[in-house]
Amino acid sequence: MSSLDATTFPDRPECFGLSGFTNVTCTIPSPSMIGFLNITNAKLYKQFYCLNPPRDSCAFGYCPNPDIASPAVRIATYAQSICFSIIILYSPNDIIGTLFAQLLATYSLLLSAAIAISESQLTRLHAIFAIGAAGSPLSFYLCVYAVRSTFSSKVHRMHEALGKGKILNRVLVVTMFPLWVYGLLVLHLPSERHRFQQVACDEVIQHHLIRKFFFGPFTLLMGRSAGEIFQFLSPLIALLVAWPVAIYLQRKEIWKKHNKLFPWARMWRKVVDQYPFIQFCTVIVFPSIYWVLTLEVDAKFTQEHFTPTYGQLLAIFAAIPAVTQAIQLIPRFIMWLNNLAFVRFVTLRPQTRSHQIPLPNPDDTHHRPQRPSAPSKPSAFSATSIDSNNTTWNYSMEQLHHPDKSPPLISPGSSSTMIPRAHYVRHNSDSSDSGGAKLQKKHYRRERERYEVSQGLGSGSSTSTFHGAVGLPSRALPHTPQLTDLQYAEKLYTEPWNFDEYGRYHGPGS
Repeated sequence: MSSLDATTFPDRPECFGLSGFTNVTCTIPSPSMIGFLNITNAKLYKQFYCLNPPRDSCAFGYCPNPDIASPAVRIATYAQSICFSIIILYSPNDIIGTLFAQLLATYSLLLSAAIAISESQLTRLHAIFAIGAAGSPLSFYLCVYAVRSTFSSKVHRMHEALGKGKILNRVLVVTMFPLWVYGLLVLHLPSERHRFQQVACDEVIQHHLIRKFFFGPFTLLMGRSAGEIFQFLSPLIALLVAWPVAIYLQRKEIWKKHNKLFPWARMWRKVVDQYPFIQFCTVIVFPSIYWVLTLEVDAKFTQEHFTPTYGQLLAIFAAIPAVTQAIQLIPRFIMWLNNLAFVRFVTLRPQTRSHQIPLPNPDDTHHRPQRPSAPSKPSAFSATSIDSNNTTWNYSMEQLHHPDKSPPLISPGSSSTMIPRAHYVRHNSDSSDSGGAKLQKKHYRRERERYEVSQGLGSGSSTSTFHGAVGLPSRALPHTPQLTDLQYAEKLYTEPWNFDEYGRYHGPGS
């Protein structure tokens, strides 16, 4: 090896037919040497061509970039974003890991694309995919919650990750948006300002593809008949019809003692509480479909293929936690699906008591009954439930928050013939309807929010504004195996001293 001269090329000139060399071993060049000199193999020639493709040629289309746009990377990117969106909506207990996994994926795409563009090592097509993949619906939702947490202290499903004291998390999330916008501006600039590879392909194949980027799905409608267009758009039309119908059905709750013509926040809350499938389609299904079609339909990824490189394997393994967590929600999803209004209508199942719970009336501040006076004692919450043996079990709020830290049993009650139910019992030193009552309701609301966020509690017909598990019953409470969280929430919200999320009384339970 020490005899090799790296400064001379070729390293064995006698084998390349140069004059003055009569080495017998190189009198007849080998087939491999001829193939190397002439690059007679088309596949080999394309590989050499794509090492440094010319700007004015598009003979082979866009050269592949498997670490960014191979089928494995694209599928893993879509799966990770969609599964994480489902987890944030229906399993808020896992939002911390979800947040940082999405931040890692998004910043990796944005920074790697920026570096490659600056060194003229990225085509415009692959830059569009990198920027578009970073701008997923999940990234948009995270930015919305980060901005909301900055200007409001209200509790929401991302409160644990972006709420009070999580300044660094909010900064990292909000910074994604200007970086994404800057990437789009770079893609719109002329190629003379930012040198992309294979500029000729932008004209020959894509015909100014950046102008059609956001309208990718609608290019499928070009040249189609009216019937085919209607079939393609029928799911979207159904969703657009479902919203006004749902608003009409909930009009009494939306505009009950409300002066605003369009109370958008209240309208959204009432509809998604009562019809969780509409929320699922609006927040996850249709945005995800549009996002995937935007990146796939008008793109020319015919040259891409899977090879087990470091970048592709990393993308696959990064998506495994999201897919695994989403798979664990399947049992709850089946229960949620069976509980939907249209499923019950199709299967001819009658409405049960859980579907007849009235929605809360946040504006009803009148007609509050006088609560019975209670002995003076420190404020405390407890929950009481009756198991299958008619044994009463009392739970403290702290134990409901942390069921694994202490035994759930406070005191067993005697057997009775009471109807199995669960309810909150609130003890307050002031039984009047003035300051003590306001403090009681404020404390009730805070404790209930903490419990719902920690348990992922919610129901399609419940009064909760926290859709951490909208319509999805989670695990049963300690020592109450016959009660899922959905049933527990039903009994909780219908007990006699019932207050909504605003701390206002809205009538006795049935």
